[in-house]
Amino acid sequence: MNESARWVLASAVVLGGVVFADGGTTFETNSEVLQRVWAVGREKACTPQMRSRFDDQSLRALSAQLVSQTDRGALARVLNPFLFSNGYSHTQFFTEGDESYFFFKSQAFAGAALPPALLVVNPGVQVGVDDHGYFAREVLDGLPAKLGGLMKGDRLLTVDNVPFTGRWGLEAKADVSVRVFRQGVARSLHFALPALNWSEAFHRATLHSTVILKRGSRRLGYVRLWSGLHPQSAQALWAAVAKFKAEKVDGVILDLRGGYGGALWPHLDPFFADRTGFFELSATDGDGETAVLHPPAKSNPGAYAGPMVVLVNEGSRSGKEALAYQFKKSKRATVMGAATPGYFTGGQIFFGDEPNDFALFLCVRADSTLDGHPIEGIGVRPDVSVEFEPTGEFGDSQLSAALAKLEAKR
Repeated sequence: MNESARWVLASAVVLGGVVFADGGTTFETNSEVLQRVWAVGREKACTPQMRSRFDDQSLRALSAQLVSQTDRGALARVLNPFLFSNGYSHTQFFTEGDESYFFFKSQAFAGAALPPALLVVNPGVQVGVDDHGYFAREVLDGLPAKLGGLMKGDRLLTVDNVPFTGRWGLEAKADVSVRVFRQGVARSLHFALPALNWSEAFHRATLHSTVILKRGSRRLGYVRLWSGLHPQSAQALWAAVAKFKAEKVDGVILDLRGGYGGALWPHLDPFFADRTGFFELSATDGDGETAVLHPPAKSNPGAYAGPMVVLVNEGSRSGKEALAYQFKKSKRATVMGAATPGYFTGGQIFFGDEPNDFALFLCVRADSTLDGHPIEGIGVRPDVSVEFEPTGEFGDSQLSAALAKLEAKR
């Protein structure tokens, strides 16, 4: 197995999607899709206990709850509580109403032209929802929303005077008026609403995030790895390191917050002289077969060797948790922010064939460990805990703490 293949397996996300239907263009009813989910769950779920839960009695019970045979959202509302009740991450049923559906579909078309139907209308915002409504969970660097002044935590009220419902619409627009609520004050923002290749959007955000920040007399490099799943995501970090070294920065902040995971050993290389002491990863499938992956030996001339802070939060999932673990384990950097969520099983994506618009994300490997340490449901705790609070146009309490930490290293 080559390094690339090892990386895909170890990333806890299998990039190559599997066509879920038999082929052709027949539209499957929700009952038919549910039966297919059951067949896959019985065969591929990550533990014998989870496989046994895909029994006939549970299938009949969920089938009886279906209120529509055509609305995939209705199926998701019935199926996902069952999937979540198994207690494993990387397990969810996605529809075209979910951001992740478009992200994973765009990954499946890596290296090929993305069909227009898979472009998602979005200004570069990961949207969250809670008891108070919708909010900007993350705002991607260099994309229209960030350029237009939207900030993480902003409450999303209306788009062109229409109440925001979690999606930005179906048509791209050159300009929209977005009403938000921020720190007790309502305000209006204007920015473009493009149709994005969601995977490329996260990669662009990483490239745009690379900046030099001044803190007193010190010049500090900053780069945010939005996703480790793009084929060139590791190269983006190398490009950032080259810039930082050319600018002779006094320290570097690697931001692993939010976005998507998928990052493994190649994303550590720009910050380590070689792979000596890198973690090994193990995971077990539902048949009891355990795979142990070791990092291939590699030296990294040109790696950045200066002071570092790594930022993490509850959105630093999957492969990013492995990166945080390595930085903390090796003491190569001070890890700051909030604990990662422990979203660390091995998942596989199964897509519906056209015209079936859904994707099943299923845990197929459990008991994932780093150097024998379990991460699923536990996560990685930072060396220094800092709660998030917005502090300005380019900043927040966690980033401010990181800057202060590096400023103090003299």
